[in-house]
Amino acid sequence: MTRALIRNTFREIIGTKARFFSIMAIIALGVGFFTGIKATSPSMYNLAENYYREKSLMDFRLVSTTGFTEDDVKAVSAVEGVQSVMPSYFFDLMTAADEGGDLIRLIAVPEEYLKNPSLNDIVINEGREIEKSGEIITESVAFANAKHQLGGKVRFAPMAGDSKVSDMLNNTEYTIVGKAESPLYISYQRGISQIGNGKIDEYMYVSAEDFKIDRYTELYVKADYSDGVSAFSDEYIEKTNELQEKLEQAASEREEAFQVEVIDKAKSDLADAKEKYNSEKSDADKKLSDAERQISEGEAEYDEKIADAERQLKDAQEKIADGENELAAGEYAYYTKISAADKQLDEKRKELSDAEEKYKSSLAEAQEKIASAQAQIDSGRAQLEAGQAELESKAEPSAPVNDNFDVPADSTTPAPDDEIDNRVFDDYQVQTK
Repeated sequence: MTRALIRNTFREIIGTKARFFSIMAIIALGVGFFTGIKATSPSMYNLAENYYREKSLMDFRLVSTTGFTEDDVKAVSAVEGVQSVMPSYFFDLMTAADEGGDLIRLIAVPEEYLKNPSLNDIVINEGREIEKSGEIITESVAFANAKHQLGGKVRFAPMAGDSKVSDMLNNTEYTIVGKAESPLYISYQRGISQIGNGKIDEYMYVSAEDFKIDRYTELYVKADYSDGVSAFSDEYIEKTNELQEKLEQAASEREEAFQVEVIDKAKSDLADAKEKYNSEKSDADKKLSDAERQISEGEAEYDEKIADAERQLKDAQEKIADGENELAAGEYAYYTKISAADKQLDEKRKELSDAEEKYKSSLAEAQEKIASAQAQIDSGRAQLEAGQAELESKAEPSAPVNDNFDVPADSTTPAPDDEIDNRVFDDYQVQTK
């Protein structure tokens, strides 16, 4: 039976050689591929472990919504199984809208803390390390490498969710000095965030001096067993679980300490502040009540004085109105008298002008009469002298000559010169009155 089966098998193989060798080739290819996969896996694990150890990749990343203090760092460092602790900062924010508005996780460059070595060391692929505040290192992976160039700028939006970037960072614009890889991100996934669309697009590094945060935002923990145990072994997972429980216990203790040191103190301060507030509020209420009473009294006094002032103002306005009426009447009477006086003055001026004209006319007439009378006087005087001379020549020598001879009243002999002048002057006086 067995020989017949063997003979039949070889007969079929000889009869179908092509199919037999095809099946053998397929089997050999599958065995080779399987052998390669089995051999590659340990090599990949070994490569990853060497990379993690070389870059001092952390074993735990501790985060807290309230942040960490130096006491928290000391408490974690004191946990059994912890080799080193490196506190650090991170902050999620957005680039400026004109630069794409990408969601960025900004991380502090790893640094030594006290005697603990730095963890999660980055690999600078281009450029240099950060030397001062205001410089930044971007990631050098293919999808982010083209976005940023050495010497370029990275500008961040002023707001990151509900937080102001200026409250968290010293700068909102940084100069790119290098490009690097981080052991924290060995895949294309960059994590999630509570701002933007929730998906982190890139990570970048700045100096810890650029953060204005009072408390550390994260703690990186290195276990004392991680260098001697493969990270892919069950032993590592077991030890990690044990250390995780210890860290959680330490976290609970620090929560209680935080409760006492911060929350209870804050509550005590709040209670003191409330007590002080109530005391000051009571005093303020009393002062406010006194002030309201004073204001009420002041308003009453003010209203009274305003009423009195309005009354005085009304009286003054009435007096002003009466004075204005009297002034108007006085102005009217004044201008009326002035008008009458001007009219009378014009009349007197006219009378004076007429009198002057009449005076001038009478003066001219009087001067003519005076001249005529003077001529008559001169003629009469000449006749008198001639008559006297004639009389003297005809008179007897014995007879005395009377110079003051009398002339009858009805005689035509002219009167003496003085009398003629007086009559003429009297006549002028009469005419010119």
